[in-house]
Amino acid sequence: MGMDSETVISLVGVPFAKQTPEPDAELEIWYYSHDGALGRWGDKAWISYEVIFRNGKVVSNASKIYYD
Repeated sequence: MGMDSETVISLVGVPFAKQTPEPDAELEIWYYSHDGALGRWGDKAWISYEVIFRNGKVVSNASKIYYD
């Protein structure tokens, strides 16, 4: 908690995607995973890893399981 974006990038790399949820422009979520579907075999679920920033500092992190 409290790390800036440069520190996070140096530790875990550049995120796969970023999102700023409306209407909270001070909040930014960095995503470090995505659905890597298994093609014709399909897949059942995937795990999302997220780092949440407020005003440029880490305030939380999360992992969620998404079921397809």
